[in-house]
Amino acid sequence: MKRQQRKNTKLRGAQIISTVSVALVLLILGIVALTGLTAHRVTSGIRSNIGFVVIVNDGVGQPAVDSLSMVLGTAPYVADTLYSPADVVLERWRDMMGEDMMADVNPFLPEYEVRVREGWMSADSLTLISERIKELTAVYDVKLHTDMVSHVNRTIHSAIMVLLVVAGALLLISFVLINNTVRLEVYSHRMVIHTMKYVGATAGFIRRPYVMSSVLSGIAAAAIASAVLAGLLYYVSDVNPAVMQAITWGGAAVVGAGLFVVGALLCALASLLATNKYLRKDYDEIFN
Repeated sequence: MKRQQRKNTKLRGAQIISTVSVALVLLILGIVALTGLTAHRVTSGIRSNIGFVVIVNDGVGQPAVDSLSMVLGTAPYVADTLYSPADVVLERWRDMMGEDMMADVNPFLPEYEVRVREGWMSADSLTLISERIKELTAVYDVKLHTDMVSHVNRTIHSAIMVLLVVAGALLLISFVLINNTVRLEVYSHRMVIHTMKYVGATAGFIRRPYVMSSVLSGIAAAAIASAVLAGLLYYVSDVNPAVMQAITWGGAAVVGAGLFVVGALLCALASLLATNKYLRKDYDEIFN
């Protein structure tokens, strides 16, 4: 009786260690996923400010200005526009330079700040758009920052690729660690599996309890990882509230739900592979 109790205690201890190990792996995956979401929000904010400036020609009639406004307002590549009269442009220059050198004369012209939609955020597209806009009568010039746009796009692409590689590598490492952990647990039941197979139990009947147990273990591990992740986010938001502008609780909830799915699927797959291994073995082979 005592021997059986000690055996059950060891099994429960192994299950707890297995669950905690999976939770640690899922926690790392959750941190990487949150980093990816944060990077996506930050890059989206950067890309949303990409555009160009249309300088309005001095002395053109109001019909030409209205035509320019209509073109910019209805163009499929325009996200939104902001019109600034010449005096507003001058004040902006003074605020930026910290000087008041042009009090008597205003050398600036009215302008439109145009933000483009995501599909047109490449240097080639912006160049083509600017060439078409320059043909309008009311346009004096179009200011483009194609070098900055190309640099931003390259940086964003590189960051996304790095995060994808890291996430893929961590997912592979996670499966290997979870697979080893689950295999150790199934290994402790190899005699039970062989006995059930010996008395005529089907493979599906033998696998079912182990797979279900692993799924429950993965869900419990995901719950632990999600709770720790939520605690970390709460602490970070308390120390620096500005961080939550990039990491929202809605995004954190999506990551938490993803951890439950990933934990359950990885544990189920690992348990399925481990039980199949011992189902294929003979009595003499289960000790190897």
